[in-house]
Amino acid sequence: MRKVLLFLCCVLILDASSLVTQFPAARYVLAEFDIDEGYLYNSTFVAFVRHNKKPMERFYRQSIRKSEMLLLLIRGELMDEDLSDLFLYLCVVESGLRMDAHSSKDAKGLWQFMPKTAKAYQLLVDTVYDERNDPVRSTKAAAAYLRHLYERFGKWYLAVLAYNCGEGRLQKALDRAGTDDIEILLDDTGRYLPAQTRDYLRKIVLVAMIGESETIDADDTGTYAKPKVRTNAKKDTHTKESCLISHKVLLGETLESIAAKYQSSVDAIKRINRTEGDMLEVNRLLLIPVSAAYFDTLSKKTTLQEDIQTK
Repeated sequence: MRKVLLFLCCVLILDASSLVTQFPAARYVLAEFDIDEGYLYNSTFVAFVRHNKKPMERFYRQSIRKSEMLLLLIRGELMDEDLSDLFLYLCVVESGLRMDAHSSKDAKGLWQFMPKTAKAYQLLVDTVYDERNDPVRSTKAAAAYLRHLYERFGKWYLAVLAYNCGEGRLQKALDRAGTDDIEILLDDTGRYLPAQTRDYLRKIVLVAMIGESETIDADDTGTYAKPKVRTNAKKDTHTKESCLISHKVLLGETLESIAAKYQSSVDAIKRINRTEGDMLEVNRLLLIPVSAAYFDTLSKKTTLQEDIQTK
């Protein structure tokens, strides 16, 4: 029996070491979500990574394809709200970075807000215009919601779990489990949380390890180091045609007319919105890449109009 236990312990240690080798950012990711490093030794998580690594890598690649500007936008907004930009990966898992994502339960947008939650965080939801599809407004709302969940439950991984299953459902799980220990809450035998929620957190952690390991160095001991590229996305976007604004398509508008209006280009608009053809649906929300100079000018005009309206 002792030999069997010793063998299993050795297997777990090797598996955990393998995770750090495969994903240099593993410890960094866990720390950002308030998850103890010991979770790398959790047999269920190790098995989940082993079975899902390749499909999640494909999913991640597909999600970020042609989304460089959107990634910068989301990272920048999250950091502006004093949240870890690793919550980007929650967005990836929720919607695959598709602004027009729409579930059968009427969750919409990058962050898959339900109507009730969206309205609670001051997002406009109606048949004509739905701000759940607006990347800037919805990201600010998601940051506020995640901050609220953190303030209630005290740990970021608990905020992630509540984001998926709801505050009431997570509280019931905590009460029944008698602890907020992640290994107990995600235990597949105890079933304190729905299977979907248990895998939801595992997916986010795995995708984050995949994405962050591409931008971080690891020293000889395997300890995570500062990422290579972790600058403020707002600063990064202030280059020619690198700022983003949103535009709701009106009747009669074309890609050419919209590009001309914002001093952008048709190719840039099609690329950022993953649009192949030239047909546009009325009321569709588009991201428009614009120059920093144009963005600053537009911001000044907006501020001036708001000042006039408040006088």
